[in-house]
Amino acid sequence: MEKKTVVRAAAAQIAPDLTSREKTLARVTETIRDAARQARN
Repeated sequence: MEKKTVVRAAAAQIAPDLTSREKTLARVTETIRDAARQARN
C-alpha cells in the first residue's frame, strides 16, 4: 500500500509597500512567520 503524503499550503494577499522593496519583503516574511506560528497551534 502506498504511503500518503500530507502537504499543507497557504496563500496570503499582501499589499506591497510601493516606496520600499525592503519594507515589502519585511511584510512578506512577517506574514509567513505568522502563518507558521498559527499552524503550530
